Amino acid sequence: MNKSFFKLFIVLLGTLFIVRCAMDHIAGGGGGSDVGNGVVVGKIVTGSGKSPVNARVLFIPSDFDPQTGDFGSDVVIDSVDSNGNYQFIAPQPVTYNLQAMWGFDGSRLLIEGISPTKDSVTTVRTDTLRKPGTLKVMAPDSADRTNGYLYVPGTTISAPLLNHTGLIELDSIPTGTLPVIYYSAKNLAAPRPVRYNIVVDSGKTTFIYYSSWTRSRRIFLNTSVSGAGAAGNVFNFPVLVRLTKNNFNFPEAKPAGDDVRFAKQDNTALSFEIERWDPVAGLAELWVKIDTVFGNDSGHCLMMYWGNQQAAPISNGAAVFDTGNGFQGVWHMNQAANTPVRDATYNNYTGTRFGQSATATGTIGIAQAFDGSSTYMQMMGTAYGKMNFPKNGYYCVSAWVYTNALDMNYHIIASKGNTQYNLEIRKNNNWQFNEYKDLTGWEITNSPGTAKTWTFLTGVRSGTNQYLYVNGVCTSNTPWIETNVFARYTGEDFKIGRRTDLVDYFFNGMIDEVRVSSVDLSADWIKLCYMNQRMDDKLVTFK
Repeated sequence: MNKSFFKLFIVLLGTLFIVRCAMDHIAGGGGGSDVGNGVVVGKIVTGSGKSPVNARVLFIPSDFDPQTGDFGSDVVIDSVDSNGNYQFIAPQPVTYNLQAMWGFDGSRLLIEGISPTKDSVTTVRTDTLRKPGTLKVMAPDSADRTNGYLYVPGTTISAPLLNHTGLIELDSIPTGTLPVIYYSAKNLAAPRPVRYNIVVDSGKTTFIYYSSWTRSRRIFLNTSVSGAGAAGNVFNFPVLVRLTKNNFNFPEAKPAGDDVRFAKQDNTALSFEIERWDPVAGLAELWVKIDTVFGNDSGHCLMMYWGNQQAAPISNGAAVFDTGNGFQGVWHMNQAANTPVRDATYNNYTGTRFGQSATATGTIGIAQAFDGSSTYMQMMGTAYGKMNFPKNGYYCVSAWVYTNALDMNYHIIASKGNTQYNLEIRKNNNWQFNEYKDLTGWEITNSPGTAKTWTFLTGVRSGTNQYLYVNGVCTSNTPWIETNVFARYTGEDFKIGRRTDLVDYFFNGMIDEVRVSSVDLSADWIKLCYMNQRMDDKLVTFK
């Protein structure tokens, strides 16, 4: 007999012994078919795999309220034996939770949803005692501070709302995910959920704010090599959060997402913008302003809240794309056909459409389609506005682009005029960013272009230096001169999809998320944009 088989044989033999003892206990307690609601058996171990001898085990109805329930009659108490085994006879035909605590080191365990079957034995999975955590919960806005209390149903965990700060502590919470925390009070018709699916970490304190919001989730930002791979910190960064049916239950929120909120773990509210909210398709894109995204880090997280039917909408693109942080024009390109193309910044440089208007599926939700012959957008009032940067200035132009074909001709992506600055496809099928130098010509950085694939382009002007980034990587940092003796003219409005010139060079394909910034963004910032905004987002993870 090999060792693996022998170990399996011993485990099965032990299980059968427990079941046999339980059935014998049933028979001894009354026997036959009138034994009530069945027997539950299982095993508990310590973190090192040993048996927590005499650890206390409570079997509690899953809807039990520790402030009003009858502990003496509703709860069954047992302790584990020298092998870590326990058993109990269910006094009622209900679902139970198992709550265990070992006095030796204070480690705890909670197993929900144990449903004994009449006249049979239910075996619960073996589980491990762990160091508990703590919850600090902000009391609901209208809570009764004299008679109100919070509790975890199906446990002995509760606390009165006597704290004048409104922040109530529930300590010694078994680690894992608690299905719900309730608020209740005397004369309250029914308990109200405060929050669903609360994650409790071992040895840590979890704060629950926004108590009028019943749902929450942690969103982690992974900049380590396993995620976005960004080494340096970036500041005031708009993080793209994509929601789908796979990571979000849309019916839990208001139809337009008006109850969505974001906050730091210390309850500091975060500005955000909803670009799209489509509960029917189960798709949404939101931008959240993070004051610091830490480089080479995987533990930084923010909180998302929803589930408050009384909440008013607070989506605010101008707060996310703040002109004080350098955003001078941000066009998500998500508007319906034949409607103005809205600028998310406070500048409100709304785009007027010309030519054939059409939308398409972009890399970030909805994008705009360009027919190569007549379609473009003109941002009125930008000729002498905040996007009119001086020669050798400090600024960036970026966009996601999908060109239908490379045909050895110029195609304009975004332009402030032929003799100021342009992001475009050059006639030799290169991506190109240029700035015009008065009476001298264009200073050009370029890189080989690709058709029929989404590409993230960023042109950076940093004084006398100039760079072109393709998909977050700097591919050109040494500009060359294409000579011309024109005088530099800065009176053109900013356009997407066309440049006003002697010859019209329209774009043929799709364009998404066009931005103009009055700062020379860092390499880490640009890489983080690409890694976050690509369809297989490498920055944001849900846990």
